Amino acid sequence: MNCVYTPIAGDFDFVGDFSDGLAFVRNREKKCGYIDKLGEIVIPLEYACEANCRFVSPQFCEGFAALFKNGKAGFVDKFGNVAVDFQYDYADGFRDGLCVVRKGNLHGAINTCGELVVPFEYDMLHSFCEDLAPAIKSGQTGYINKNGGIAIPFAYDYAPELNSQFSEGFALVESNGCKGYIDKRGEVAIPFGLEYDEAQSFHKGLAAVVTGIRADVTSKQGESSDEFRRRIDDARRHQRWGMIDRAGNVAIPVEYERICYTAHGVSAINADTQHFYNENGDFMFAMDYDYVGHFFSGLSTAKKGNMRCFINEVGEIEFSLPEGFDDVGSFFDGYAAVSVGEKYGFIDKAGNITVPVEYDSVSRFRDNAAVVKRDNKWGILKLLL
Repeated sequence: MNCVYTPIAGDFDFVGDFSDGLAFVRNREKKCGYIDKLGEIVIPLEYACEANCRFVSPQFCEGFAALFKNGKAGFVDKFGNVAVDFQYDYADGFRDGLCVVRKGNLHGAINTCGELVVPFEYDMLHSFCEDLAPAIKSGQTGYINKNGGIAIPFAYDYAPELNSQFSEGFALVESNGCKGYIDKRGEVAIPFGLEYDEAQSFHKGLAAVVTGIRADVTSKQGESSDEFRRRIDDARRHQRWGMIDRAGNVAIPVEYERICYTAHGVSAINADTQHFYNENGDFMFAMDYDYVGHFFSGLSTAKKGNMRCFINEVGEIEFSLPEGFDDVGSFFDGYAAVSVGEKYGFIDKAGNITVPVEYDSVSRFRDNAAVVKRDNKWGILKLLL
């Protein structure tokens, strides 16, 4: 790998991934700002990402980042200018030109000019997807449009565990305790009474459904990656995943411990067998690894006995991993993090070690740059393209 190392000056306790050329930084006094790929501070550390037990995501969305100042939320742009005054008790990220904000206990939405588009009259308001946003009022769920008008009446149950945003023209809602899907006119698309413990949004014409206990995917403090994986695997033994189509029919049997989308369809995974389906739900082929991870950048880790490798989305082995690695991550920008003991480095898509395994921590490569830490000193690895 041709890359250059740049030290980051400053006493930071956290440095995030790069996104759109900037990385979020936080000092030991919990003040936040941003640096560029030269390690220079471009947005001063005069903000916070937590206030009143509420957190905002410091990632830039559509050119703006939500931050707190003096206990109130507002937005800065990539040049450090205050784009929206710090006046809200909470702010989400911008999506489709609008952002959900809260004052007191009521939610509304603003545009990128800071103008109030949706008035503060909702108990809960989610982000806009496909021009509509689910809103909660007086314990009922309905949908509003980008002008703040009611597009679908407030006639559904408040079900916080559901993702009720629209995707591919359908939204999952609950009525009288029964799940179903509606279209953007508010008409029933898949009748209520789906007999699943959980259902998800549609993607490429299919929606994942599950029966049984959902796995807690939150890593616990002090938990190793192997302990985390064993706990998740144990929880998955008590649940089964499958897929339904847009008519509500079972497209992929509800008999798998895990479901993952790929570029070519769906991988359906059990402890010792992996089945691959196309986007129509037609069976394509099977594999028998002990473990297959999620696909990123077209590749997934796989393990059989002592052999570990990366496979592509048609089940072919791209390369085998040399012995000695304790863990390996997913590929981002063509590189994956690997660890030996408590040290980290990177490999490329041929399995070659491209960054020595000598760092105490590494981020994933984003925008052709990764943040690394060694001997309590932060630095930046930037690819030379």
